Amino acid sequence: MRMSGLDDPPPAAPSSGAASPPAASSPATPPPSDPGAELLTPRLRLAPVSEADEAELFALHADPRAFAEDSTAPLTDPAQMAWVLAQWRESWARHGIGHLTVRAREGVRRRTGAGEDTDLPVGLLGVVGLVPLAGSTGAAGSAGRTESAGHDDGLGATSGRPARTVLSAYWRLRPEVTGLGVATEAMLAVLEALPTRDRREAHAPPVGAAPPVGAAPLDGTHPPGRSAPLEVVAITARGNTASLALASRLGFRRAPPERPVPGGRAGDVLLLLDLSTSA
Repeated sequence: MRMSGLDDPPPAAPSSGAASPPAASSPATPPPSDPGAELLTPRLRLAPVSEADEAELFALHADPRAFAEDSTAPLTDPAQMAWVLAQWRESWARHGIGHLTVRAREGVRRRTGAGEDTDLPVGLLGVVGLVPLAGSTGAAGSAGRTESAGHDDGLGATSGRPARTVLSAYWRLRPEVTGLGVATEAMLAVLEALPTRDRREAHAPPVGAAPPVGAAPLDGTHPPGRSAPLEVVAITARGNTASLALASRLGFRRAPPERPVPGGRAGDVLLLLDLSTSA
């Protein structure tokens, strides 16, 4: 999966000495620390990424096996992960949504291929999440918001619809737990955690129609009286069969061929999720 930060990490530090990663555009602050920030599933515990996760996150994102069939290259230097993590934590601080670590809940067991129960591995199992799509800043100037200025903005917005929030999905798993349903279970929890009102706004109402009661976008900047619909997308390599299969299980479908793929990377495909029927 492609996601903010990993597409353009800073260059690896030279072997002769450590290089400082570029500073984030604004100081990163810790993500929410209240218990409600965590998501629990029958087997998993999801929590916003933190500085304490940096070493495990680098190990995952430096493992070539975790990037099989992916168009994104693994990281090669811890400084790169520190830079990416700062951006991820900034997303939590600015938007209240972002990447989450995936770990097994204590005492949870899984069924092996031989029909035996065993514990899920200890430590980081993977990373999943939703973040505002980079580069889709709308008229209000907030990341992830598309314009409604009377032309197609490459994300499907036109003057006939109000600006919308576009979230990009991400998942990456430790190779040892692929095929065990961990990514599906984790991503379903992330999608189910989206507010119900955002599901109702997955498709914009006609201009002039009354918005749903209590309707509001994630950043609360849309004009009064107009609802700002939410869209969830995924971008992955055309040949990434495992990622495409997971996306299909989650309800993603190929975008219309005339719709450009954000980022413009050759070989990538854009997938769209219908929030009105998902989860």
